[in-house]
Amino acid sequence: MSLLSPLCPIFFQVHTFRGPHWCEYCANFMWGLIAQGVKCADCGLNVHKQCSKMVPNDCKPDLKHVKKVYSCDLTTLVKAHITKRPMVVDMCIREIESRGLNSEGLYRVSGFSDLIEDVKMAFDRDGEKADISVNMYEDINIITGALKLYFRDLPIPLITYDAYPKFIESAKMMDPDEQLETLHEALRLLPPAHCETLRYLMAHLKRQVAACSLLLNYNQISRIRLSKRPCITEVICVSLVFFRVTLHEKENLMSAENLGIVFGPTLMRSPELDPMAALNDIRYQRLVVELLIKNEDILF
Repeated sequence: MSLLSPLCPIFFQVHTFRGPHWCEYCANFMWGLIAQGVKCADCGLNVHKQCSKMVPNDCKPDLKHVKKVYSCDLTTLVKAHITKRPMVVDMCIREIESRGLNSEGLYRVSGFSDLIEDVKMAFDRDGEKADISVNMYEDINIITGALKLYFRDLPIPLITYDAYPKFIESAKMMDPDEQLETLHEALRLLPPAHCETLRYLMAHLKRQVAACSLLLNYNQISRIRLSKRPCITEVICVSLVFFRVTLHEKENLMSAENLGIVFGPTLMRSPELDPMAALNDIRYQRLVVELLIKNEDILF
């Protein structure tokens, strides 16, 4: 059924939420350790059991029932706004790509936390009308920080708890073909809105690291030896590579490995309650993001 299909009934089931959770109808805390509330299996709406009786039986939450942007279930947010991806993701990535791709250490360098909180409040208050332009926030690290904070604040991570074990399994594999096949299986476990948002983010991160990859391979490229009588295709290809390297040699220098370190724990959270087990997964979380970036064109 299409995400935009009308009169899709809400199907609530009793749900145990991991970590602190708030009702998306009344915005009050959901108390307890187990079965704190109910969750719609289709749109992801999380509410108190008593609040579920007041939610209209239409699995496209009205904006008045979505009281904030941050900390709101991703699927609920995109259905309420009738978009493919959360507005925060689209707007922040557009702003970053328009003026930030030359910033060294992009996503690694932290912005001022008070200003990042200002961006969060602007999105919660104004939605898509939030002003995140250079006139408001000159430091691009404020925008990257706001984007990372959005993913950290998701009640269900972008890479969901249900799909988490399969993603970790892929990172532990040694055979590259088996890795990609398992990643394909893991991606199919994600809700549509989560998968689309992950695809969009990975494409953005891959565009970011393209220049860095060329720069890191500069020494290898410079050792290319043309044949005694090189064909025109050979000359053009090598010339284009040199042009792109010199064009981007002062860019952000963030590799897929570095971005994996930044985004691994941001996009994935272990469903394990044992802190040691979660700690052991950190290296695999990093590798998952690295693999998704490097193979974005194959996986999505």
